[in-house]
Amino acid sequence: MDMEKLTEQFNQIGSELGMGNLGTLYKSIFEMQPLGFEINEGNKEYLNSMFLGLILLRQCGTLLKKWGR
Repeated sequence: MDMEKLTEQFNQIGSELGMGNLGTLYKSIFEMQPLGFEINEGNKEYLNSMFLGLILLRQCGTLLKKWGR
C-alpha cells in the first residue's frame, strides 16, 4: 500500500469537499497507532518471516510502508 499516494488522494478529495487535508490528518493519526499485537519470543521468528524487519516496527503506518514495498 502506497501511503503517500493514498494521503495525496485523500487530501485532494478533502480539498474538493472543502474539508482541508484529510489525508494528512488520517496519516498522522494512523502512524501513531500501535501495531495491535505484541512481538515476543514466541512469535518473533514467524512474524519476521512474514514481514521482514517487523521487529523494528511499532506503528501501523510503518508496517504498511514496509509491507507495501
